[in-house]
Amino acid sequence: MNSPRIEFVLVRSWPAFDEVRSNNEAVRFRVRERRKFTLLDADWFSTPWELAPAARDAVFAYCEGRATEWGGGKACLVLHARPESADELKRFLTRTLSDPASWLRWYCGHLRFLSLPILEAAA
Repeated sequence: MNSPRIEFVLVRSWPAFDEVRSNNEAVRFRVRERRKFTLLDADWFSTPWELAPAARDAVFAYCEGRATEWGGGKACLVLHARPESADELKRFLTRTLSDPASWLRWYCGHLRFLSLPILEAAA
């Protein structure tokens, strides 16, 4: 697997929000539409994935002018997208996070996270 699938799940209640989880194959963004913003929230802390610093920086830079708040890091992203920018931001996240260079993967042989291109070269 080169990178996790990126999925967006519209949730209409907070209990439904808690049921959406990422796994080894997919990073799932919970999407909660509010009046003033659209919440895009994903965590993948219980998976073998870690967001590469360059990908995090690219996401945060893209949020300028398209989101009112954003944060996260190695194991999660939380974005408050402006309602008019939510679809554009989802397309950007899909494109960016589908790139294997956006991810590090836990490699038991070295007991650390390694970039996917390094893992593919070792295979």
